[in-house]
Amino acid sequence: MTSKPRSMPYRGTRKLLALAKAVAPRPNWVLLPKSDRGRRPLRLRFGAQLALFVLLGAGVLVGSGWLLLHGLGGALHLGNLGASEQLDIVKIAMSVVAGVGAVIALTVAYRKQQLGEASEARAEATHHREEIKLFTERFGACVAQLGNDSPAVRLGGAYALAHLADDWESGRQTCIDVLCAQLRMPCAADQPDEPDTHAAFLSQREVRHTMWRLIGNHLRPGASRQSWCGHDFDFSGALVDGADLRGAVFSSGSVSFVAATFSDGVVDLRDAVFCGADVMFSGARFCGGIINATDATFSAGNVEFLYTQVISGAIKFDGARFIGAAVQFPFTQLLGGEVDFSQSHITAGSIDFAAVDFRGGTVDFSFASIDGGVATLVSQVFIAAF
Repeated sequence: MTSKPRSMPYRGTRKLLALAKAVAPRPNWVLLPKSDRGRRPLRLRFGAQLALFVLLGAGVLVGSGWLLLHGLGGALHLGNLGASEQLDIVKIAMSVVAGVGAVIALTVAYRKQQLGEASEARAEATHHREEIKLFTERFGACVAQLGNDSPAVRLGGAYALAHLADDWESGRQTCIDVLCAQLRMPCAADQPDEPDTHAAFLSQREVRHTMWRLIGNHLRPGASRQSWCGHDFDFSGALVDGADLRGAVFSSGSVSFVAATFSDGVVDLRDAVFCGADVMFSGARFCGGIINATDATFSAGNVEFLYTQVISGAIKFDGARFIGAAVQFPFTQLLGGEVDFSQSHITAGSIDFAAVDFRGGTVDFSFASIDGGVATLVSQVFIAAF
């Protein structure tokens, strides 16, 4: 009597899949917010994904062992398997499970890394928001102090704003602009015969000079913990009655004294360095004020005195070095005072006095040297200079 060949154990496989389906937890589907391109596809949460991986590994272990021990052995007429064959089958099944476990471990590690990076990003964003909030609050407090009627409070506000500019890199130019705006504010004229008015004027001048010192210290190498070089400084229209900028370094950016008034004080620019920065005095008015740029260095930038009016005072560039810089005085009114270029050195630069309205004062080019540069002078200035 012939025995009936065994069929493939598909029924047992069905039962195994049904059992896995019954035991597996129901996946928790999450509908993510709608993006700009439409709705994103539905995704499983990480817990459901991990459970599926574990069930998959268990299913592979049980199913492969059952198939190899009972199904394939009978279907292929292998007969009863010995202990060594069964041990090999168990080893194969364990290797499969180990591979699945490795995949699960990698998935968990990758997920932890993602969660850690997301947590760090959130912490960094929170820190940035808190930092901006703190800087904004400090900025508001500084501006309130600068707007106070008391000179002492305004003085404290100037120092506080300078400290804020040192700490707040992204808002540094804004802080500098506010300090410059304070220097541009109109101030009452001095009246020495009235004690109260004179005292108020002196207090306001002390606040202004303190702001100039703060700016100078932040442009002077080694004078402060944070340099403000490379930023723009707008003093246009300001009343300048003295400023300590000796040894300051202006690298790139611009320095504007357009339409400023220089009276009764010295703007000390001795040994200052202007490398690539444009310095503009166009439309300025000199009535007793002095710009002292002795031994200063100007390179690869422009120094403009267009339509400047010199009534009294002095513009001193004696001993200064001009390297590729252009100094322009066209349409300037020289009604008095002094413009001094004595012992200056012009290398691959230019000094332009064309169309100057020369009615008084002196222009001094004694012992100046021009090496590869150009000096354009009107006849009256040339006679007065040499």
